[in-house]
Amino acid sequence: MVLLAVILFCLLGGAGYYAYTTSNNDKDTIVELTPEFIKAIQQYDELGIFCEGKARAMKDGKFGFINIKGEEIVPCIYDNAGEFSEGLAAVRKKDKCGFINIKGEETVLCIYDDVWPISKGLAIVWKNDKCGFINTKGEEIIPFIYDWAGPFSEGLAEVRKNGKYGFINTKGEEIIPFIYDDAGAFSEGLAEVRKNGKYGFINTKGEEIIPFIYDDAGDFSEGLAKIKKNDKYGFINIKGKEVVSCIYDWTGWVSEGLAVIQENDKYGFINTKGEEVIPCIYDWAEPFSEGLAVIQENDKYGFINTKGEEVIPCIYDWAEPFSEGLAKVMLGEKCGYVDKKGKDTFKGAKKQM
Repeated sequence: MVLLAVILFCLLGGAGYYAYTTSNNDKDTIVELTPEFIKAIQQYDELGIFCEGKARAMKDGKFGFINIKGEEIVPCIYDNAGEFSEGLAAVRKKDKCGFINIKGEETVLCIYDDVWPISKGLAIVWKNDKCGFINTKGEEIIPFIYDWAGPFSEGLAEVRKNGKYGFINTKGEEIIPFIYDDAGAFSEGLAEVRKNGKYGFINTKGEEIIPFIYDDAGDFSEGLAKIKKNDKYGFINIKGKEVVSCIYDWTGWVSEGLAVIQENDKYGFINTKGEEVIPCIYDWAEPFSEGLAVIQENDKYGFINTKGEEVIPCIYDWAEPFSEGLAKVMLGEKCGYVDKKGKDTFKGAKKQM
């Protein structure tokens, strides 16, 4: 891994765009913006996050894709575009959607009303107000009979039909009957579902593991799921034990060992023991990604690390979580990127610090 990182750094750095090293831990992903890359992206009016080494970009009202060198690898000819996932990206032409590969080839024709990203080799697609699933070749795998569907997770997908939710497998077989009023994706072996106005958790066999006693619930992440009781939020573990008391006005999910909490209209972070490690002093906060979290103060956005240190000052008018070493940020109406050292693609932005 170390040798590969050195090779990547030398090849990309030598090219004069931006260089990065990689490790097994996303927190250690290092990206260095260079003048050449910054210059290359100035032509675009909108930019997306980097996924699989590519980001969507818009100019003159049309979308295409750039690579990590800032090169336009897919021309800006689409009316809209999503991020790359499993080698394909959703695109829209006029009022229909399909998928393209990294060469810009339309591997799934733009014939659908809407599409979701490829996940586990399948994509949710809509046609005539119904949704089903296709594979990466555009073949219909699960028919268009559902009113709504979520992506497959742990072999099952939540789907809605006739106002009720159930779960199907990748063959389209009904594994868990349509008896729920709401449902989330399976994560760590359990899924939150709602019945008779209360949420509980079931396993992949449809067995009730955690009783229906909660007013709201979220997916399990890092062994914990958020729950709501008496208008307050906390967390339970996979055994249903309340490990963080329901005392917060709102919580996010656990990410990198920390969860966003809200108290008195301010946001901070707790660890998985319920200890407040970053005080509730922010106007908004996002879950941690690659070791940093978006925070908002006085209508401006920046980033903190897991110690609560402001490593990138709140100077931006918008910010999104880090992905592949870069975060999408905005100054005014202009889109750009910032790296983990705080270097961004805006000329003169540092004067505002």
